[in-house]
Formats: sequence, structure tokens, C-alpha cells
Amino acid sequence: MRIFRWLVRVCSLLFLAFQAVSLSGESWPVMLSTPDQIGLIVWALILCGMVLAWRSEGGGGFIIITGFIIQVAVQPDILTIWTMWVAPAIGGLFVISWAMSEGHWSR
Repeated sequence: MRIFRWLVRVCSLLFLAFQAVSLSGESWPVMLSTPDQIGLIVWALILCGMVLAWRSEGGGGFIIITGFIIQVAVQPDILTIWTMWVAPAIGGLFVISWAMSEGHWSR
């Protein structure tokens, strides 16, 4: 159980580090479309959920998954990009870790 929790946390750290490196090299157009603006705001929500999940695994995991659902509602074409599935997968693992620690999941 403890190993699983730390494995998920390491995955979230790697994800956050990758996002930091990716965003630092991006050049942004002067004007973003409305779906792109919403996508960036939702992506920030997902990243905040990734950080929050260290304190509250269930809450952070649900924020990550909810953010992904909102993003898909705004930009459904992201479902075809496999790398976009990494964040909700980590969110799901946080929810599983929370369920295991709360006893909702039989060991």
C-alpha cells in the first residue's frame, strides 16, 4: 500500500516536471482562441489537482479527472492524443490509492 502511494506520487512529480519543462519552451500566440483559453485554464486546474493530491489523494484525483472531462467537453479531439491520457491515469491512481487507504478497497 505504501509503495503504491509513493509510486503514484513519483509519477505525479515526473508529470509536473515534464509539464514545467514543456511550458518553459513554449511560445504563445498573442491571441488564443476561446477553446484554447479554456483548455489552458482547465490544464492549470489539472496541475493544481496533481499538487493537491499529495495532501488529499481522493480530492486531488477527482479534480484531475474532472478537469480532463471538462477539457474533453471543450476540445473532444484531444481524446485521440495518447499523451493527454497520462494525467487522468495518474488521477485515477490517486483515487485508487485513496480508496485503499480509506478501506474502501479490500486488500
